[in-house]
Amino acid sequence: MDATRLRRAFERNARGFTDYLSSLFTRTITDVSLGSRLFFDKETGLDNVLIRFQDNERQPVELELDNGCRVRIIQRIIPNPDKPEKKVRTANYSYAYGFGENLDEGWVVRYDYVPERAQRDEDYEYPVGHVHFNGHSEAYGRLQMEGKKELDRLHFPTRRIGLEDFIEHLVVEMKVPTKRGKEAALEVLAESRETFENEKRIRNH
Repeated sequence: MDATRLRRAFERNARGFTDYLSSLFTRTITDVSLGSRLFFDKETGLDNVLIRFQDNERQPVELELDNGCRVRIIQRIIPNPDKPEKKVRTANYSYAYGFGENLDEGWVVRYDYVPERAQRDEDYEYPVGHVHFNGHSEAYGRLQMEGKKELDRLHFPTRRIGLEDFIEHLVVEMKVPTKRGKEAALEVLAESRETFENEKRIRNH
């Protein structure tokens, strides 16, 4: 397949994936859809799509939910190298939430997944999937250790989480209001998670 057709296929697949991620929000906790932006990475020679909440000028924005919780979603995808004409692959994501006027200051938790960086940067020594907490621990504060980092700079290992898990956490723990009730929202997320796992099992057989 030539480069033009591959790009068109990637744009089509990226739209489908963006719509899928967006539906997890619009069917559960908000009417605001995710947007996307296509760009070319000269360093890797690959088309990329950045998925996030954005304004009418396609600039990134934070989503403020009905209980004051703020959410920031950044997910970058690339053509799947095994089947570039049919699938996409996540190069990295960052899912964060918090409170206050902005998440630069008021973030509480951030889930990061950085497989591309871990593969390309030989000096990268942290878990591919990890979580950061913007918290305080008196016990950790008393710890004497050379090269000690601030608590929010530590990379706590975690598996790769789906957006379903992130939204479910907001609903269950942060009491984010839902569009059609808590149970209906959790059912949407469970069904989406089950569909993904079934498709994954089929691919692996």
